[in-house]
Amino acid sequence: MRKIKTIVAALFVLFLMNSCIIVSLNPCFTKNDVVYRHDFEGVWHDSDDVTWNITPRQTDKPGKNYMLEMTDKETTSVFVLHIAKLGEYLFLDFFPDVSDNDPIDNLFLSFHRIPVHSFALIKFVDDKVFLNIMNEDWFKEEIKNWPDLAYQEIEGLQVLTAPTQQIQKFLIENADNKKAFIENEIVLSKTE
Repeated sequence: MRKIKTIVAALFVLFLMNSCIIVSLNPCFTKNDVVYRHDFEGVWHDSDDVTWNITPRQTDKPGKNYMLEMTDKETTSVFVLHIAKLGEYLFLDFFPDVSDNDPIDNLFLSFHRIPVHSFALIKFVDDKVFLNIMNEDWFKEEIKNWPDLAYQEIEGLQVLTAPTQQIQKFLIENADNKKAFIENEIVLSKTE
């Protein structure tokens, strides 16, 4: 049964992302870049009927980050989210909630078990949120033009090892490049 759940989760993630995800050992933000939007809190759904339950993270520094419980029909993955304002753009930084010691039963979460960060360009438009994930095929070619942006390819997965400042420069300079992101953006609609 566990293998079936893993296969279903893997197929879901492949359908959702249409690409492998690019991950980083470092975040895309510093403490000065973090912004908090109360309108991001709540229950959201995407076009694949995945529920994104986003709540304030309970820490000693409230108002700086969120908890995401991402639930499809069979699995739930938990992430810590930060919104970073980089130049004129907002980026969402995903990081697995490593305090959760549950076994890995979701492919998207398993990408993060190093643990690592992943990023999405985020836009708030009316009552919707648009997330754009970086295009892995584009990245594999573009990285050749960025000799200072350190990365490793590990079993086909692109892992950025560059410091945060270099990651920020890369993200800002490519935020308007439509080729830099996968075609199918994730659209979240608020339900609660």
